[in-house]
Amino acid sequence: MKRSTTAILEEYTNVQSGHVALFSYRLSNLCVKATPLSILGVTVEDDGLMQNMEDVALVGKGEDDFTMNVYPKDEKNILLIGKGIAEEHIEFRQDMETMKLENGMEIRYIKLTMPEVNEDRKKTMTDAIKTLHDACVAKLKAGNAFYMGKLTLDQVGASKEDVEEAKKQFDDTTETYNKACEDILAEKTKEIEDAFQAYLEKKQKKEEEKAETDAAVGREAMNNLKL
Repeated sequence: MKRSTTAILEEYTNVQSGHVALFSYRLSNLCVKATPLSILGVTVEDDGLMQNMEDVALVGKGEDDFTMNVYPKDEKNILLIGKGIAEEHIEFRQDMETMKLENGMEIRYIKLTMPEVNEDRKKTMTDAIKTLHDACVAKLKAGNAFYMGKLTLDQVGASKEDVEEAKKQFDDTTETYNKACEDILAEKTKEIEDAFQAYLEKKQKKEEEKAETDAAVGREAMNNLKL
């Protein structure tokens, strides 16, 4: 194939890959489970200078899939870090915690807890990921149309074998990133549904415990009346 053909195919791959990567990143910021990636874009103002999260803190896994811990590199920045996180993710619950080290020293850190996926949040997140998915699909289609046109013009005068090979590579790239977009959507949809089912189970358990408590109180009251 001509160098120009190879260049067009490589550019097409990079563009479509970029659209899918952006879609994936945006979904990672719609947090169901705690993901450190979601706060790496947070900036913290320290003495008038804006610093990235990775410059001022370490982020680690929490006690479960729905929590993560933020350890300031300098404890004097802990409130500024919390402020920066709140500006980016107001939905995260923040708790100031203290951990005792083996040498007896204590360090303060921020525990972040993801909000439960109840009925309202499920709908909000489902609508949001659909909007982002539609945007990604539109960009993939636009990229496909643009580079197909560019490739068609480039192929004028090329051999039949080169045309077929270029089309195969183009179609393979199209299929790869279309599928990647759908896979990312399916994975996020499942993540939301799993969290929603966990919420329903927790809610049902609380209702059953309350019913048992109310029944026990009622039985005790009846026994007292008999006495």
